[in-house]
Amino acid sequence: MDLIETENCLAWAATQIDLLPGTAPTPLPATSSRVWKLETRSGPVILRAFIPSRWREEFPGLADREYQILDALRKSSLPAPEPIAAVSDDQHGELILMSCVPGIVNLPIKPATSWLTGIAVMLAEIHAQTAVSVRGSYTSWNTSRGKSAPAWWKDVGVWSDAQAQIAHQPAFTASFIHRDFHPCNLLWRDGTLSGVVDWINACMGPPSVDVAHCRLNLVAMYGEPEADVFLAAYLQRRPGFEHHPYWDLDAGLGAMPEPSVYPPWISFGLNHLREQDIGERLIAFVTSRVTACASYR
Repeated sequence: MDLIETENCLAWAATQIDLLPGTAPTPLPATSSRVWKLETRSGPVILRAFIPSRWREEFPGLADREYQILDALRKSSLPAPEPIAAVSDDQHGELILMSCVPGIVNLPIKPATSWLTGIAVMLAEIHAQTAVSVRGSYTSWNTSRGKSAPAWWKDVGVWSDAQAQIAHQPAFTASFIHRDFHPCNLLWRDGTLSGVVDWINACMGPPSVDVAHCRLNLVAMYGEPEADVFLAAYLQRRPGFEHHPYWDLDAGLGAMPEPSVYPPWISFGLNHLREQDIGERLIAFVTSRVTACASYR
């Protein structure tokens, strides 16, 4: 986004809120949008701009959609932002103003069990929100179905088995899901998980999709043992719930074709990761999920 577009976004925000004179917007780390914290006379708010324009071309009405999702979340006890205003037009693009949830992203170098458990508890709480319903249904983000293994993949046999298993999606009962639940979308304050952000992908779908997506991120960031601790903590809070390894496999294959270091990991201090390490962890994860799927009752 160039300077003129940025000024255009901020000018729209000024028509919706009472900005504090003499303060400058604070840019916040983001990938698919530009995000600023703005100071108003009543406290900070968040401005999100869904730019570049590919978002508008592929997913029109993003700002309005997120507004509707956040509005629906008012019925819940979840620590989510509250919507203030949104606009979707050719002049401004896709912009949304929302309240500022207190806390910061916390990515430890070595995660404690309490950190992993806190994440699991929050996800279980999200999935317990039976009163929340939003437009949109789950679709897989796995674009590797039916494709050959990438050149860096070491075991073609495992890849073939994974492709065979991913063809059989288990039945599920749809509920409200975040759809992009991972540590960079979680805020912490005084050691406690204080907020969940980036709800634009929220929809109705299988809860295991959230579990698997978070597990994939934990595998890439730390390794499968940490992802297993998170899963165990989640299942402890959802008696009777079964997490089919198919969803882990679908999420793992969805990370193709190339392993990469997610830029926000670096922005939030997790800057020691290498693509080679992530690739090796991803292979190990998919391999274990293939075995788990084959033996799942």
